[in-house]
Amino acid sequence: TTNKCVLCGPGGIGKSTLVRNFAAECAAVVASDTLRLVFVLSAFNLEHDYLGLLAVLEASEDGGKGAARLAQLPAQSAVREQVHALLGSSTWRGSWLCVLDD
Repeated sequence: TTNKCVLCGPGGIGKSTLVRNFAAECAAVVASDTLRLVFVLSAFNLEHDYLGLLAVLEASEDGGKGAARLAQLPAQSAVREQVHALLGSSTWRGSWLCVLDD
């Protein structure tokens, strides 16, 4: 099963802090084979964050050989497609936690 949660509210009340603490607690408590990846995507740096996430995912898949491919900076839509495909793959499905922050 996939669990999804949305936390919303006015700016400045501590949503980001709460979610980051929740993510850290999940990473510390959940078995490492269950939760293998915790990451943050920021609305202000979304393209950069996706590219970094792709590098991490590809490195885990091929032992770091994909880093040279990322030096070519693929189109942003291609990066997102690759990230979504990898996160949905049998290797990663259900074993990651993403915090999307503004």
